[in-house]
Amino acid sequence: MEKKFLTGTKLSNPKQSIHSGAGGSTIQTTTGEKKPTGQNKQGQQQQQKNERLADKEKSSEERLAEVEIYPIERVHLDRVFELMSTAAPNKSKEDKGYITADDIAKILLDLKFKMSRAEIELMIWV
Repeated sequence: MEKKFLTGTKLSNPKQSIHSGAGGSTIQTTTGEKKPTGQNKQGQQQQQKNERLADKEKSSEERLAEVEIYPIERVHLDRVFELMSTAAPNKSKEDKGYITADDIAKILLDLKFKMSRAEIELMIWV
């Protein structure tokens, strides 16, 4: 590997040398230990930033698929879904198994909370 010396870099130990390459710059001691310089740290920070951006670009369905649901949670979620999806008595065959605005309206009415159909549709993004 070709040795390059940076101007203006003061080494704390005269037995250290600076090496530059595709993976960033490192300081190598006589014991062979390599310490990353600021450029390599910047590369790591950039990689972490890119990973965070990739997470932000995931849809809500993709993020939800990554969440681990424990068996006890699954039982209760299924129970709530069943209650909500069968709240409205007059559902078409296409809507069976789905939570509709009518289901939400019926549940809210049972809880003595009045909300307009438009507000409910906005709430569940119909």
